[in-house]
Amino acid sequence: MAEVVDDIIKTLNGTNGADTESVIKIIPATTEGMLIANISLAVMCLVPIFFASFRSVELHIKNKMKKGIPESTAESMTEKDAMMFPVISSGNIIMLYIIISAFSKEHINLFVTVNFYVLGVAAISDILGTKFYAMLPKSIPKTKYQLRITEGTGEKKHDWINVKFTLHDVLFFVSCATLGTFYIISKHWIVNNIFGLAFA
Repeated sequence: MAEVVDDIIKTLNGTNGADTESVIKIIPATTEGMLIANISLAVMCLVPIFFASFRSVELHIKNKMKKGIPESTAESMTEKDAMMFPVISSGNIIMLYIIISAFSKEHINLFVTVNFYVLGVAAISDILGTKFYAMLPKSIPKTKYQLRITEGTGEKKHDWINVKFTLHDVLFFVSCATLGTFYIISKHWIVNNIFGLAFA
C-alpha cells in the first residue's frame, strides 16, 4: 500500500501540477449510458407519481365512504392559510440558515442521514407489510402485540405511544432496517432510490 502511495506522489511531483491527464482520466459519457440514466430517472420520477395518485384517490374515496363525510365539508385551504404560507416559508428558511450557520457540515449530514434512515425504514416496512403479508410462511404466528405508554388515569389519561404490531411487522422492520444499515454504510444509489420510491 505504501508503495502505491509513493508512486502516486512521485507521479504528481513529476507533473508539477502542469499535466494531470496522466494521473486523472475522465471517461467520457457514452450515448447508451446517458440514455439509460435519463430513462431510469424519468421512470423513477413518473411511475411513483402515477401509482400514488391512483392510490390516493382510492384511499380518499374509501375513507369518505367509511366515515360518510359529505362533499361540502371536505378539507380545503382557506384564505388565511394561503396568507400564512409566505410567513411560514420565510420562518423555515431563516431557521435553516441559523441551523446551517450554527452546526458543522458533518453534524448536518449526520442528522439528514439518520432522519432519512428512520423515515425510509418506516416507509419501506409499511409498504412491504401491506404488499407481502400473505407471502410469509404459515409457520410464523400472527400474534398481535401492543406497545403502549400512557400518562395519567381515568379521564386525564393520555397515550404518548400506542403501537399495535404483529410478528410479521417485526420481520419486515428488521429486514428494512438491514437495508437501511447498508445504505448508511455504503450510501449506495440504488438503496437511496428505493427509499425515495417508498417515500413517494
